Amino acid sequence: MHTRPHLCVPWPGAAVALLLFVAPSFAPTARAQPPLEVMVKEVRQQTVPIFREFVGQTKGSKIVVIRAKAEGYLEEMHFTEGEEVKKGQLLYSIESKSSSAKLEQSKADLAEAVARHVDEVQNVRRLKPLADENAVPLRDYESAVAKEKASAATVAARRAAVKQAEVELGYTKIHAPIDGFIGFSESKVGDLVGMGQSTQLNTLSTIDPILVRFPITEKDYLTIVKRTKERKAAGRPPEVPELQLIFADGSVHPQPGKPTLSDYMMDPKTGSIQVEGSFPNPEKVVLPGQYAKIRIAVDRREGALVVPQRAIQELQGTYSVAVVGPDNKIEMRQVKGGARFQNLWIVEAGLKAGERIVVEGLQKVQDGTVVDPRPATDAADATPAPTPGPSGER
Repeated sequence: MHTRPHLCVPWPGAAVALLLFVAPSFAPTARAQPPLEVMVKEVRQQTVPIFREFVGQTKGSKIVVIRAKAEGYLEEMHFTEGEEVKKGQLLYSIESKSSSAKLEQSKADLAEAVARHVDEVQNVRRLKPLADENAVPLRDYESAVAKEKASAATVAARRAAVKQAEVELGYTKIHAPIDGFIGFSESKVGDLVGMGQSTQLNTLSTIDPILVRFPITEKDYLTIVKRTKERKAAGRPPEVPELQLIFADGSVHPQPGKPTLSDYMMDPKTGSIQVEGSFPNPEKVVLPGQYAKIRIAVDRREGALVVPQRAIQELQGTYSVAVVGPDNKIEMRQVKGGARFQNLWIVEAGLKAGERIVVEGLQKVQDGTVVDPRPATDAADATPAPTPGPSGER
């Protein structure tokens, strides 16, 4: 009978395996991570202006239509279309032959009338002593006096005709009545102009300052009126709101403007009133006919809670901030945003004055994250931004 051999493990090997199984691990443990450093700012209260934006169109502060009053062919243009011209500069020359001939004829008629008047004056002087002595009939003397007066009137009429001819001759040379930019000419060299009526040749516009006309809503108009009355009742001078001109690319005109006039009635169709503002334009960057936005402070919010724009996170139309609690733990809190002032948002609900919020490092934190808060500087929150606030107000 054969017996099956027994497999056995030598005792030293088994002991080693057992010791490895039951011995405590001496592997190094991971060290706790330090709190995440973030930059924070306190929610503060301050008085901020409430802005609105309106779409307006620019126009020159002075607009002059250049017309041809003299009849004739346009002989020459003395300017470059689209360029700036100076007051008194020659712009157009119109054929002057007929006007010159008319002036010469008027001068000849005047000379003839003057000669006739001199003769009539001498005749009156000759008849006067004879009539006094009854040497001639009185009616002869009276007739001579009447002729002298008639000839004097003729001289006056001829002299007026000369002046009119001189004016008409002057119309053949058209000069710029103001400084400004001149547009494209409606008539070209060789065109017949001034036939029976004045012919529009061009338009001249002064663009420094530049004007902008824009509508404001009835609600905003009433708000401004209310604030004006409150200041007057308090004995304070009227507050002239400052205007900002925003171009199509979002850039802001460096020169602020001011309102100059408003219409006297509300448009019942749109519920708005037209307002006109004036802006310095020394660089001649703003041109007539441009569409632009006008930003104006229509009200002031006293004691508003404000936070930096960069502290607000947006997700699917909701807005939240990272609040740092007393234990330096993060609480992600939903807020209701309001109007905007420069790079600050007015918070309508969700925060209290003095609370700390994260302005740098938002992408690294979430609810419960322990942070090492450091105060942020104000430099990043001092530059005005053209984007609207969470509520769409400005």
